[in-house]
Amino acid sequence: MVKLTSIVALLSCVTDVRADVDTLACLPTGLSATAAEFYGEVWGGHGGSENKRVTVNGRSTYFLPRVGTEEGHCTYFYPSIPVTLTDLVNGFNAFQFAIDKGTTFWGHMLREAGAIRAAPADQHPDLAKPGLASCAMGVTATPLAGREGYRLELECPTELTPRIAGVDFRSWYHGYDENGNLRRLDWHGFTKAKEPVAMLGTAASPSRAVEWDTAMLPAQKEVAVRAAVRFKDLPGLVYLTSARRGLEIAPRTSPGERTVPPR
Repeated sequence: MVKLTSIVALLSCVTDVRADVDTLACLPTGLSATAAEFYGEVWGGHGGSENKRVTVNGRSTYFLPRVGTEEGHCTYFYPSIPVTLTDLVNGFNAFQFAIDKGTTFWGHMLREAGAIRAAPADQHPDLAKPGLASCAMGVTATPLAGREGYRLELECPTELTPRIAGVDFRSWYHGYDENGNLRRLDWHGFTKAKEPVAMLGTAASPSRAVEWDTAMLPAQKEVAVRAAVRFKDLPGLVYLTSARRGLEIAPRTSPGERTVPPR
């Protein structure tokens, strides 16, 4: 996600992409964004298809990352691609998806969901009016007593607690590549049908806390956590906290632990 607070503009649903297909996303007027990105829930294309891409408002074309399709595999993946601000306009934005047949007999991909996430300026009215312009939220991580893991809790002003609809916790660590981006060390988790999947956990108000069991992860340092905060009265606006860094998954005393690299 971009910066700390983002306004999410959902793309209208398009399921089957074989040639140029347009879909729309509406950004608020006067957004004055400081950064933006395209996020998608994408399947494929068929093994052997290539050059998955999206063109924004007929301006710049962005290629989706290669995650095995060109090598003959059918995969799901969840790309986040920075978008140049001058490619976007206030109001409706047109996104044109395309894919080439490549070496397969019938190349297409499924774009099951998508969104433009834009970071508004700190003093933007959509942040200032609800009292979020100067708001600072973070994550505390307390080691669990007697077992591996951490208790993660959102730090936020007391007056905001009743307005929070949910808190999604994510972590940076070396582990299983569950989101199909070919990276084992990154921010883990994704969405499926617009719902959070493979996150550390989701807390609903008023608790704002989850427990993260790290027993199945290899020992490592420089682990980080962060939270995405959703609000009951501000649909489409998400607050992304800064990362809580410097966490550690300590080595075990058992001689049975070992990491087997993927083949």
